[in-house]
Amino acid sequence: MKNLLVPLGSGGNAPNTLQYAIDFATYFGAKVYITQVYESTRVAGSLKNIDAILQEEANAQLESIMNEVDRKDIEVSKASIKGDILNTIEALSKHLDIDLIVS
Repeated sequence: MKNLLVPLGSGGNAPNTLQYAIDFATYFGAKVYITQVYESTRVAGSLKNIDAILQEEANAQLESIMNEVDRKDIEVSKASIKGDILNTIEALSKHLDIDLIVS
């Protein structure tokens, strides 16, 4: 087992989920990928840069969650991605050759 994917939301259990994945990865020497998927709806008259704002907020949340856990020398990569959560996780799983999704 080489690659774990951890899709994180903004809920209070996110740090616990990430810590569990890191602890699990320690046993196998795996790499951990964390992601937060966000969606935006286009509405007439809405802010043009809403996607940039949502991505910035998602990146800040991921960074905050990462700061709450003990990484135990495990490589943790993060990305916030715009899209549908199921399609995005499926695409990431294929692209990164994910062995296990921890949620």
